[in-house]
Amino acid sequence: IDQRAKNAVRISVPVSTAGSWLRRPAMQGCVTSVDLGAGIIRLAFNEDEAKAVETIKQLRLKAHESGGTLFVERASSSVKKRVDAWGNSRPTDYLMRSVKAKFDPESVLNPGRFVAGI
Repeated sequence: IDQRAKNAVRISVPVSTAGSWLRRPAMQGCVTSVDLGAGIIRLAFNEDEAKAVETIKQLRLKAHESGGTLFVERASSSVKKRVDAWGNSRPTDYLMRSVKAKFDPESVLNPGRFVAGI
């Protein structure tokens, strides 16, 4: 994937839906890497902050509709904050929070940088 692009996302979808992503309009103008056998799509794109936020939100919505997820691999910190780099919280958040509390009770190791702001 293009390391020079300002923004990069990773989308994980069910294998049965991965091929349909190749025809999505949102992918035009992006450097794309698709692993059809694993359902992994990586996109890199250069857009200003407002457009990047909108693109990520649209892609995340489509990923969720197809039973998948999207997380932001690379973007400015303000874009990551506006779109929540990891996406919506999951039912396992409580488990991740308890592990974090056990090994980092003072929350000094990268606070707020993991899923659900952990």
